[in-house]
Amino acid sequence: MVGQILLTRDDVAERKRHVAIKNTIETLLNEGVVPILNENDSVSAEELEIQFGDNDILSALVASLAKADILAILTTVRGLLDLEDDRKLIEIVETISPKIEALARGTQSQTSVGGMAAKIEAAKVATRSGCCVFIGSGRQPGILVDLVTGKPEGTFFIPSGIPLESKKRWLAFFGHSHGSIQVDAGAVMALKNKGSSLLAKGITACHADFPTQTLIDVVDEKGNVFARGLTQFSSADLRPVLGKSSREIANLYPARKRMEVIHRDSLVLLRD
Repeated sequence: MVGQILLTRDDVAERKRHVAIKNTIETLLNEGVVPILNENDSVSAEELEIQFGDNDILSALVASLAKADILAILTTVRGLLDLEDDRKLIEIVETISPKIEALARGTQSQTSVGGMAAKIEAAKVATRSGCCVFIGSGRQPGILVDLVTGKPEGTFFIPSGIPLESKKRWLAFFGHSHGSIQVDAGAVMALKNKGSSLLAKGITACHADFPTQTLIDVVDEKGNVFARGLTQFSSADLRPVLGKSSREIANLYPARKRMEVIHRDSLVLLRD
């Protein structure tokens, strides 16, 4: 048996709907039903800002949401090819480095969006969630059987690091960021190396206006986004306390119980 699920980007960006879809997929699989997912074009066409953009990214988000062990992306080529080495097939990619990204070229096909570049982006999302990614040719007979039996021709992308737990996976890949805050070098080190929560003392600037419990980006002194999380301060409350200690904040806001701007349990690193 099969069952169709039509999604918009908003379905996975909003936390409650994200969880509901995850539970629906798990229920279908437990009942022996194969879910077939696609973008809800009739809705997304009217709400262009929440389109997935291509099915490669959609497949990666679904694989992450479903905690899949492997994502198979079938295309018109054998896999990721080294264009500078007689189109040699790259069989294993352990890290998606700038060199690997440079091998991806956008397609000119009118029936496809993004080409190999989009598939590399999809592999980034899926591998960061602990899912192995395989890219191979859909023209090759029996390729999925070969994949299951361990002898397919194509490119494997190895999962990177330890899988993010469910909440942090959502923070990293599914939610929409609604602003950013800039932090100093000390805060960058504390977040990256010590697993610390983000305190106001390390924040140097607040960009955009947002309420509490909003998903925002965290950028370093050069403006590079390296983390994302749910803020416990609104922008209006945050701006007066930039660079201040927790004691100073307690004096300014005596009713406030928590001093972290972003608690470490609600913060995820996007790059090493």
